[in-house]
Amino acid sequence: MDGRDKPGHDEEASHFPPCFHIPISAITALLRRGQRLGLIDKTVNPSHVARMMVSMFQGYAVQRVWDEPFKATATLEVFDILLRGLARTAR
Repeated sequence: MDGRDKPGHDEEASHFPPCFHIPISAITALLRRGQRLGLIDKTVNPSHVARMMVSMFQGYAVQRVWDEPFKATATLEVFDILLRGLARTAR
């Protein structure tokens, strides 16, 4: 389910800010390119991963605004693990 069956979806989607649409589209395109080049696993859904990445970034931005302490280096290490997990594995 992608939410389109939800009442009011079209109205909500029109209010979804470009700060989400633009990076989600760009990351999705990059992941698809990686799949075409054989670098990203074909079982990965590029749009789902892109939305998760943007959501993760937005969550960290909110934490910064609220002065919530977290270690950026540790966060980047976890993100690197995530990226490695998207890579095509030898089969």
